[in-house]
This record gives sequence, structure tokens and C-alpha cells, in this order.
Amino acid sequence: MALERSKFEVDLLKARNRAESSALALAERESFVKTVTDAMPGLVAYWDKDLRCHFANKTYLEWFGKLPEAIIGTTLQDLLGARLFALNESYIG
Repeated sequence: MALERSKFEVDLLKARNRAESSALALAERESFVKTVTDAMPGLVAYWDKDLRCHFANKTYLEWFGKLPEAIIGTTLQDLLGARLFALNESYIG
């Protein structure tokens, strides 16, 4: 029983280390993408199929005068407003 518990603890520790390593690698990739896109003069954002924002570069945030917290998670219609969204809806998709 103690041997099984010890093996379980070792396996659990290995899994935790892999998860921490994966999280660090993901954070490094996200930082790299942010650094590259923030250096671009163009507006770069990612909107999912429900038109909800998951990413916006520095230029995009400045263009709309928003902080990341105000754009990430919001819908495109909420960002643009009903009138501007309706004018551009045929180009969105």
C-alpha cells in the first residue's frame, strides 16, 4: 500500500512538473505573439465565431481607446455599437 502511494506521489509530481512546463511554454509563446503584434502598425485582433474578442494588439486598443480588459471578452457588436455593426455586418464573417 505504501509503495503504491509512493509511486502515485511520484507520478503526480511528474504530471505537475509537465503541467508547469507546458504553462510556462504557453506563456512564452503568448508573450512572443504579443510582442510581435504590438510592434505592428496595423490593427490585429482575434474574434471567435460568436464575434467575441480573444486578442487585440496595442494598435487595436489605441484605435478604439480601450484597455485590454474592456475589449477582451466583449462582442464586436458591443464594441462597434448597433449602427456601425449593421453597416459592416456584410463584411464580417
